Amino acid sequence: MPAEQNPTMIRFARHLSIAWTLMLGLASLLASASAHATEKRDGAVGLYRLTGVQDAASMLEITADGRWRYGLSYGALDEEGDGRWRRDGGRLLLDTDPRPVPPAFTQHAVRWLDQPEMRVLVVGPGGRGIAGIDIVVRFDRGDPVAGYTQQDGWSMALPPDRRPVAVVLSLDMFGVAGSKFAVDAARGNDLEFLFTPNDLGRPDFRDLPVEVEGDALVMLRDGARLRYVRVKD
Repeated sequence: MPAEQNPTMIRFARHLSIAWTLMLGLASLLASASAHATEKRDGAVGLYRLTGVQDAASMLEITADGRWRYGLSYGALDEEGDGRWRRDGGRLLLDTDPRPVPPAFTQHAVRWLDQPEMRVLVVGPGGRGIAGIDIVVRFDRGDPVAGYTQQDGWSMALPPDRRPVAVVLSLDMFGVAGSKFAVDAARGNDLEFLFTPNDLGRPDFRDLPVEVEGDALVMLRDGARLRYVRVKD
């Protein structure tokens, strides 16, 4: 009887096929478990909290899938971010992913005031005034004048012997770099700008170093050493 018609050979072939399928499945499970175990072996994986900084609350989580999550509340500053990490010897390198879209200032309107002064108003997308925007006014000669906005803007008396030529807007607390706008005194002295926050409060980490010190992580940021202690694995 041909092999393909032999019941014993047919049963053997079926058993062999089932065994082979089970073996492949087991190999796949073992490979997955091995990869998971490899991820778990990195001692930095865990949840950490910031210590040693008065009036600040911050958490940093390092996960086994190569991701990190972070939050900070410090006075009026609130940050929240996430991304990817990789091991670099005795430290971790953090990258924000996806990249945040930076905030932006744009000139919105120029009007005239009856008074001999200059006003700078910064509004949000909804049209409401924003307090706390840093301002520097530059003149055709002499020292600049600095200030910051209130919700109804910021104003200064125009000096009779100097002419304003530029306004620089920034948000130093959040690391938003200055945007420079030319001032044309012939167009008006009431200047309105639009601030679009985009991803304000989402830090842009690029290979940010975090040193691993036993059960603690030390974030090296802006010249400071921020120490985080482990809360749980």
